[in-house]
Amino acid sequence: MSIPFLDPRRSAPQVHAIPARRAAWKGSTPTPRASRETSRPDPFRRLQDRQFLEMDSAFGVQGGWVSGDEMSRRLRRHWDQPISVLANWVTKREIVNIAWRSGILIPVFQFDSQNLRIRPVVQAVLAELESVFDDWEIAVWFAQPNTWLHQQRPLDLAARNDDAVIHAARADRFIAHA
Repeated sequence: MSIPFLDPRRSAPQVHAIPARRAAWKGSTPTPRASRETSRPDPFRRLQDRQFLEMDSAFGVQGGWVSGDEMSRRLRRHWDQPISVLANWVTKREIVNIAWRSGILIPVFQFDSQNLRIRPVVQAVLAELESVFDDWEIAVWFAQPNTWLHQQRPLDLAARNDDAVIHAARADRFIAHA
């Protein structure tokens, strides 16, 4: 019985050989592990990753995120067909939501805590921004400090000053549309 990889009659390594073995077979030395690790890109360098971390921090103060499944479970207490209600909200862009890692994440701040109805300020902001921003950009808009709101985040002011948040959304829509 012979071991195929160690068979001296072979002139090249097997196709499935790992890179270190392939390099050793050709007579070169593999790259040291430390230098390979420094050349790998930082996973948080991507803009979307940084924005997600910023949103996660901001929304975490106001109740955090829930998955689509968790939101439908919460809606069961208040709605007869929670999955249909949630799907309708998402497809009509009536709520803030993002697609993240093969799922839907929904910020909790946008719902009334008593009956899980969408807060009117969120509906008004979405009406302003939906024509110029996609779902991700709208979620980021709520989580980042806004110049029109004196560097406060719209989600923090939404409970106290609805009019200011709506006016900021209108101004940003005007600028984005121009």
